[in-house]
This record gives sequence, structure tokens and C-alpha cells, in this order.
Amino acid sequence: MVAMLVMVALVVDVGMVYSEKGQLQNAADSAALAVAGECSKNPPPCAASTWQTTANTLANQNSSDGQSTVEIEIADSVVTATTSTLNNGGDSLSLPFGSWTGLSSAKVEAVAQAAWGGIFSGPPTLPLTFGNCELNPDKYPLDGPDRTILLHSKSKCSGITSSGINMPGGFGWLATNGTCNLIISVDQWAANDPGGNNPCPDLFTPSLVGQTALVPIFGDVTGTGAGAQYKIVGWGVFLVKGWSFGAGLVVNWPACVNPDKAAGLCSPSDTGLYGHFVKQLTYEEGLTYGGTTEYGATAVHLIK
Repeated sequence: MVAMLVMVALVVDVGMVYSEKGQLQNAADSAALAVAGECSKNPPPCAASTWQTTANTLANQNSSDGQSTVEIEIADSVVTATTSTLNNGGDSLSLPFGSWTGLSSAKVEAVAQAAWGGIFSGPPTLPLTFGNCELNPDKYPLDGPDRTILLHSKSKCSGITSSGINMPGGFGWLATNGTCNLIISVDQWAANDPGGNNPCPDLFTPSLVGQTALVPIFGDVTGTGAGAQYKIVGWGVFLVKGWSFGAGLVVNWPACVNPDKAAGLCSPSDTGLYGHFVKQLTYEEGLTYGGTTEYGATAVHLIK
């Protein structure tokens, strides 16, 4: 009978330790992600002392009992958050059946690491790619005014590419091969969809207006027609305000606000997107990392 009671007591105490461990892990994850996000917005170096209060607040908010301690370390664009129990001023978890099990308290810790940086590969929100000339900081600064960006436009930011062909402005559709779930990588060639029709119209619903879309950016093109390809150089974030793709796919398409076209030349027959590029953090899953942040997209993710 005594042995059974000891076993029950042990189960209860171990359960408390596991519960505390889970709370501390949530707290560590939240603190690491929050500090990494703040560091990504500011020029280096990022000092741990600057964000200790932020880490404390996030750690306690994400611990169900609202009590934990957290230590922050920052090195090489990685934030390490270590959380531990805070219990009546002490750093150990009191175990109610300690007199039965011989263990009256336990020190519980959790560690999380979050990194920030550019995106290397992943699934774009929309099956299209923009020319990097559309993000020329002198002409089109991030978080600038809304404008129209036309499909396969040659009236803007044109030039001769390293492949010896005219670099289009605007954007182009990516080949979907029958599915709208693509994986696109930096420094790789992405196949072009040569048609002017939207290959994934179901993605363009009214709820998309006002949302941001993670999209690949190209810096070179090669080939023509169905054999054309885009050389992906990075990732950007486009705030979608409207679009015009014909056949009823017209939402919030304004009068001409394309700064490279004379007033009145934009019309319902033009196809394109309306909005602007933004500088934004993304916490999306399914990404790999190591690309540039030049085009506004910075990823923050847990690595431990």
C-alpha cells in the first residue's frame, strides 16, 4: 500500500515538472522570437541588455502562472533565451509530495534559439515574380505610395540583361505545373508561365486586399516563350491593394498611378497588381534561410 502511494506521489510530482517545463518552453520560444524580431529591425550590434525587459514581459505572458526568469544572449544573428522557474522568490519548483519521494523541489529550465535573416527558399504566397528594378530604392522606396505594376511591362525599368535580352519590368507568372504550391529558391532559375492568364485565380479573392504576399524577386531572364526562365535573387513582401486580370478578375483597380506611364494610359484592359512593397518580418513556416534582406523580407524563426 505504501509503495503504491509513493508511486502515485511520484507521478503527480513528475507531472508538475513536465507541466512547468512546457510553460517555460513556451516562454523561452516567445522571448527568443520577440527579441530576434526587434534585433532584425535595428542596425547591429544588438545588445541583450536593450531587450531584457521585452524578454521578461514576453516570457511571463506566455507562462501560464505568469512567473519565470529569462536570460538573453545574442551572437551571430541568433538569440538564445533560457527560462527557469520563479517560485516565491526562489528558482526551484516546489513538489508537494517531496516528503514521500525524497525530492522536495526541482530546478526546471528551458532553452530556445531564434535567428533572423534573409529567405533562401520557400513557397511564394502568389505564383509570380517581380523584377528587382521594381524595388529600386531611389525610384520605388519600400513602404512608398501605392502604384500599379503591370504584367510583363516593358515601359518601366528596362535594360539589357547579362543574357543579352531586354529585361522586363513589372512581374511575370511562374509555371505552376498544375499546382499552385511552388517552392522557389534564390540563385536558381524559375520557369515562366508564358500566358497572360492568371494560373491561380482562386488565390485572388476579395479577402486578399490589404494582405501582404511573400514573393520572389528576379534579377535576370533567359529564353523566350515557354522556355523563358527567371533568375531569382531574393524575396520581397508586396502589400496587395487590388488587381486586374480580365475575365471578371478585377478588384480595386484604380486610375493610372503608374509613375512611368502618362495619366490616363492605365485602363481596365491592362493587367497587373496595385499596391506597394513593404519592409516586413515573416514568421511563416516552410522557409529555408540564407538569402538577402535587400528587398524587404526578413524571416525570424526558431532553430532550437
